Amino acid sequence: MKKLAAGFLAITLIFSASLCWAAYVIHLKDGRNITTHEYWEEGDRIKFKQYGGVIGIQKDLVRGIDEIEDVEELPDGKEIEKRKEAEKQVGAEGVEKAKAATRTKEQENALKKEVFLEDKRQITIQREVARKAYREAKAKNEKVLAKQHYQELISLRNEIKKLEEKVKAAFGGELPDWWRE
Repeated sequence: MKKLAAGFLAITLIFSASLCWAAYVIHLKDGRNITTHEYWEEGDRIKFKQYGGVIGIQKDLVRGIDEIEDVEELPDGKEIEKRKEAEKQVGAEGVEKAKAATRTKEQENALKKEVFLEDKRQITIQREVARKAYREAKAKNEKVLAKQHYQELISLRNEIKKLEEKVKAAFGGELPDWWRE
């Protein structure tokens, strides 16, 4: 009975925490919804904060965005401490079960995969533009401009390497097959 009550408390805490912090629901065309406190448009992408970082999704993958009207005020430090204390009482196992009930590991990995592939696609496009500009500058014998574009190519290559490290960290230390496709 105590485990059942602890599990219910954990689910309630997680559910209420997501409502307190959320201000927008991003509806994706594939049927998934993303809840976030803030979002913004940047070029052809919708960006929002999630998983401790910023995620960008192509606008053409988004069906719509709804603002949640009755958002409670953000919790102050005391409320956060109370929540943490309640989570300690419930125990890590109860919290993990509650998290699993709200979002499966497969859904989380699918979203991560989508985000990583989108970031890779954006960097690849930037590399192609920089490569074309480098070739044009080199053909026109504009050494300074060619050097700038070459440095940009190196920077973008390093971004891809950093992104690969993040993918490895998120997916068990090795690059998944879908990354190489």
